[in-house]
Amino acid sequence: MERIQNIMQKDWEKFQEFLIKIFIFIPKNRFENIVPKLTDTNYYIMMCGIWLVIIVFIWFVLWITFKILSW
Repeated sequence: MERIQNIMQKDWEKFQEFLIKIFIFIPKNRFENIVPKLTDTNYYIMMCGIWLVIIVFIWFVLWITFKILSW
């Protein structure tokens, strides 16, 4: 059981490193000026939310563009 937990812990750390390398484009210290007690988990959740907003905005712009062009 402990071996499985160690493997899961290592996988979680690799996943966090992946998020940091790929998805994090705003440094944590910029958010810490606004939110003083920002944990890593909250920071990752906030960055995922920002990416979600960006993706929805891009989808909306593309949808509107094709709607206008096909009219």
